[in-house]
Amino acid sequence: IEKELGVPIVVRNVVGGGGQTGWDTAAKSKPDGYTWVNINLPQLISQPAVRETGYTAQSFEPLVMFRDEPSALAVRADNPKSLHDLIGDAKKQPGKVSMGTTGKWVHTDLALALFEDSAKVSFAEVNVEGQTELNRLLLGGHVQAGFGNTSAFYRLDKIKVIAVAGK
Repeated sequence: IEKELGVPIVVRNVVGGGGQTGWDTAAKSKPDGYTWVNINLPQLISQPAVRETGYTAQSFEPLVMFRDEPSALAVRADNPKSLHDLIGDAKKQPGKVSMGTTGKWVHTDLALALFEDSAKVSFAEVNVEGQTELNRLLLGGHVQAGFGNTSAFYRLDKIKVIAVAGK
C-alpha cells in the first residue's frame, strides 16, 4: 500500500480484549487522517453495550470492508461426530458438552448463543483469549468442539469444520 499511497506505512498491532485494547487506543488518537484501525463486528457494538470501553461505535468512520468471514464450528479431525451427533450429545447431556469460543462478547460467542437457541441445546461454554488458544484446546482434546474463525480452522489439517454460521 506504500507504493499506491506514496508514503511509508507503520503497522502497529495492539492486541487484547477481543479488539477493545486497539480500539480504545485508536479512539484516543488525534483524528489526523493518518491513523487507521481495523474494526470487526459484532465486537465493536457488543463490547460497549456490556462493559466499559474507551470508544463507541460512533468513534470511527468506516472506509472499506475487506473481509466477511463467518464463524465456523469445528472438532478434531479424528472425531467421527457430525453436526447432528454433536446436537444429539448436547440434548442428552445439557450443559455438559464443552464448546470453546475465542472470547466473551465476540462473534464466536454470539454464534454459539444463536446456535444453542436455534438447536434448543445448551453447551458448557469455554471462553479463551483468541483463536490460537482455541486451536490448542481443540487439538489437545480439552474441549469437544469450538466456534472460531473459518480461515484459521481450514489451515489446520487436524481440525475438521462441521458447520459454518450464515444464512
